[in-house]
Amino acid sequence: MHNLFLSEGDLNRRRLNLPARFKCLTPDPSYIQAAFRPVGRYTKAIAIHQGQRMPLPYEQWRVTLMTLNVSVGYFEIWQYSSHPGTPPHYLLQRAYLHIYLRGGLGGEQDLLFLHCDPQEPEDSLHYRYKVAPHLHLEIAGAPWKDAHVPLCDGWQKEVLRSLDDLDKAIARGIQFIADQFLPLIQAGH
Repeated sequence: MHNLFLSEGDLNRRRLNLPARFKCLTPDPSYIQAAFRPVGRYTKAIAIHQGQRMPLPYEQWRVTLMTLNVSVGYFEIWQYSSHPGTPPHYLLQRAYLHIYLRGGLGGEQDLLFLHCDPQEPEDSLHYRYKVAPHLHLEIAGAPWKDAHVPLCDGWQKEVLRSLDDLDKAIARGIQFIADQFLPLIQAGH
């Protein structure tokens, strides 16, 4: 388990600052907002949305990238934890970015997912690939989309040393997508 904790106040500040993370995907991220949504009794999500929050589950909230035929979903899952002698805090469970190609009549096609599962058990089969930021090439279809393509293989411990270090790795992953995939979409490939 990695100690990626925030207090309630810090979690709220994170929510307010989250839209800026996507400035490399859109020239003006001011239309992106983030909100909390309960996931369970002791768990909450922070998810990005555009305009009014939709009544849909947070996993279905989308932001349209204005210059591309692409929509983006991003959410983080935080679990409440309280231990004797320590102040209450939230532990990061997941950070997921989903990119979709938009189709006619409001449809969409899964394109690419950037996931991070920092609390993945060390004895799990895919720990090495899932614990830090990794890609899923959804557009490749089954079975290829189920592969975890690590962006931080060999330096997972450094990435998970602190929430700040993990945020930098996620930001590098988003920048990688902006540099390597979005120009291909724009060119119509």
